[in-house]
Amino acid sequence: MRRRIYIIAFGAMVGVVVTGGLALGVFIAIKFAPKSAAPAHTAGLAGHQSPSLTISSLNITIKPPPSIHGNTSNVGILQVLDNNLLDNKLLHNKLVDSKLLHNKLVDSKLLHSNLLDNLLGKFMGGSNRRTYTGDGDRGWPTRDEWLSIGELWSKNYDIMGKYCSDINGVATMPTTDAEKAAIKAAIIKSASENNGLDARFIFAVMMQESEGCVRTVDTHSPDGIRNPGLMQSHNGKHACYSLQEACPDAMIAGMIMDGAGGTADQHGGGDGLVQCLAKAKEMGAKEGSAQQYYIAARLYNSGPNSYTFGKPLENGQTSSYVSDIANRFRGCVG
Repeated sequence: MRRRIYIIAFGAMVGVVVTGGLALGVFIAIKFAPKSAAPAHTAGLAGHQSPSLTISSLNITIKPPPSIHGNTSNVGILQVLDNNLLDNKLLHNKLVDSKLLHNKLVDSKLLHSNLLDNLLGKFMGGSNRRTYTGDGDRGWPTRDEWLSIGELWSKNYDIMGKYCSDINGVATMPTTDAEKAAIKAAIIKSASENNGLDARFIFAVMMQESEGCVRTVDTHSPDGIRNPGLMQSHNGKHACYSLQEACPDAMIAGMIMDGAGGTADQHGGGDGLVQCLAKAKEMGAKEGSAQQYYIAARLYNSGPNSYTFGKPLENGQTSSYVSDIANRFRGCVG
């Protein structure tokens, strides 16, 4: 009997030990076991990639706060803004390209204009010839725009007296360098002796009348007035047409003086540039103005009673005469 009790007691103790061991093992396993990785559906929480986190055991739903990244309407607005910015950038680039194209066209036009002016310049001495109309005031070259006497002389030097045979219609000796020097000296002297007379005016009229041919032929006005020499003066007495040799300096000076100062002291003489300038002023032109010179040129070409102040200058004996003088002031030759 006692032995049986001992066996039962021993079995109970073993059961307690086994049970305690199992409990201790479970406790240790739970206490020291490594934590498992978060469920796959919670991995994106930190990056706000998951729209929500559901803990099913507690039946709780946690939604992320509204943000620009989580709001589909905001994303749409951003997309529209991005598209607008892109469109604006493309438009800006097109405008820039258009402006560059415009500038290239302008440059091309300027280049074309410059090339045309250069070609015309080679043919006409460096300046594009224009047609001037009206009374010599608005739109006409001012005296400040005229080239200097030195510049005009240089531009015209080579052509001066070169085509005398063509002008006269017969073989004629061209103007020599020595004769050209005498012409220049006479122009400067005449301008200095006639106060207020611009040397450029004398030079331009001489080139218009004879192109600097000291042996140019005499011509006659419609009313029969003889016009001889470099300036085709009013019945002057100085000329070298009949000479087939060098024209004397004194004769050259006389031709210039006849045209500049007039020939009133000679039989059958008349006005020169000085008298024409005075009459232009009397008509109403401002003294010293370019208009005064243009009107004087008209009177020199067509006669002292050929013009009414304020009327067009192109209606004279030679319609282009005054416009040609204006172009010569700008450097046109020929």
